[in-house]
Amino acid sequence: MSKEFQKEYEAYMKKVTDAFVDMQSDKIYGTIGHDKDIVFYEVMWEGGLEYKFDLNCSKYMKGVTFEEMKEWNAKVAKKYLVANTLSYDEWVTKHIQL
Repeated sequence: MSKEFQKEYEAYMKKVTDAFVDMQSDKIYGTIGHDKDIVFYEVMWEGGLEYKFDLNCSKYMKGVTFEEMKEWNAKVAKKYLVANTLSYDEWVTKHIQL
């Protein structure tokens, strides 16, 4: 099979790998309000390429640490990467109508 869609495939894989890195970044930690209450941002992903960070105050209040939250998000990120990593041929079959 020719690689006529190589640039599009590379853009797709860049999006996947950038998202994987983003999901594990230190931006999951923050403060809110005048008392600077600690909050964590939880990666929310339900399949596909789209994901979001959701503000989650309850995790901190339940005793979840920053490291535990990072570990949780890293597990989600790994699932995301495995689900969305495609070979060139798989990507063409899935995304290009020939």
